[in-house]
Amino acid sequence: QKWFRILLLVVLLSACKQPTVSGPTEPALKNLALGLSFPPIANEKQRAFTEEQLEALDVRMIRFAVDWSNREPEQGEYYWKPFDERLAWVEEQELSIVLTVQSTGPDWACDPQQQNERSCVYTDMDAFAAFVRTILERYPGQIDKIQFGNEWVSGYWFAGDIGAFITANNILYNVTKEVSPET
Repeated sequence: QKWFRILLLVVLLSACKQPTVSGPTEPALKNLALGLSFPPIANEKQRAFTEEQLEALDVRMIRFAVDWSNREPEQGEYYWKPFDERLAWVEEQELSIVLTVQSTGPDWACDPQQQNERSCVYTDMDAFAAFVRTILERYPGQIDKIQFGNEWVSGYWFAGDIGAFITANNILYNVTKEVSPET
């Protein structure tokens, strides 16, 4: 919880700064919304703690992730319970969601030559598209924003090259546009 207090302090300090606004930047600042990235929401105790902090900060948007390797460890066999619980809590709290689809994947969908502990390059892009489709169809109207992976320029994060990263992003974009255009 110490890291969360530090994060909250950073958010509070940045919120206290009074920017000088003039010219064309003003509309962007009018649409600015604060959110929390990856607050603890894995279990009831964490969600209760996070709920208190969100209320104290008057924050209504959070970012968290879904890990394909945890949701579909065997092809076609999904395990949604923990993710269902998180989404139900988010809906109860009337929060906006920024969902990151992690660049990890189940072993059956990953190229073993292009894999690290945080990501992999998918061997079956149709299976990845099916996973994204399943998320969006399972949680209609609940995901406000969605992105693929993070920090592709670092070998520590994404195991593939920029082409593989763009391909996965384009699949996510196209499936989202088809299934959930409001996202």
